[in-house]
Amino acid sequence: MSGDESLESGGAETAEAASKERKIPKTVVGVVTSDKMQKTRTVTVTRLEAHPLYGKYLRRRTKFKVHDEGEISHIGDTVRIAACRPVAKTKSWRLLEVVEKAKVAGPKAAAAKAAAPESEAPGEEGNA
Repeated sequence: MSGDESLESGGAETAEAASKERKIPKTVVGVVTSDKMQKTRTVTVTRLEAHPLYGKYLRRRTKFKVHDEGEISHIGDTVRIAACRPVAKTKSWRLLEVVEKAKVAGPKAAAAKAAAPESEAPGEEGNA
């Protein structure tokens, strides 16, 4: 019986070790550059890279297709994304969070704001 117990406990230890060794997914922060697809965003990640010979810092860009299930991000938003299993042929990143909303709203928001009636300021009443 002692041999069986050691086998069982050894199996439990390897399962715990495997869960502890699970890789943490790579996360990066970028800006949404396209939201024209359903549940997919194009995120551009910019990084600085030193030139190998001259040492000058060059700005490099990488574009990722990101899965956005709730469609909560829009063009100009700064988002945090994480690597995941492939969701589609070119989409293997998922949206974690919207870090910062875009400062300038898109054309839909501008049209809605223009259509809404402007309310008077509380201290400015008409003096006729």
